[in-house]
Amino acid sequence: MKKKSSTWKTVFWIVTILCILQFLFIRLPQIRETPNVTGTYILGSLIPNGLIILIFWFIKRKSEK
Repeated sequence: MKKKSSTWKTVFWIVTILCILQFLFIRLPQIRETPNVTGTYILGSLIPNGLIILIFWFIKRKSEK
């Protein structure tokens, strides 16, 4: 059981790092080029990555129990 938990923990951190890098290097330059950007637009661009991280966090948490 410990091995399965460790695997999901590693997968969770890899996915989290990839989502952060994707936001920094792909979405952030697009946001900077868009005129009249509001906080809602920035928050909306964070939602897809946030959902992906949340799903993997639930999986990791379930495997630890």
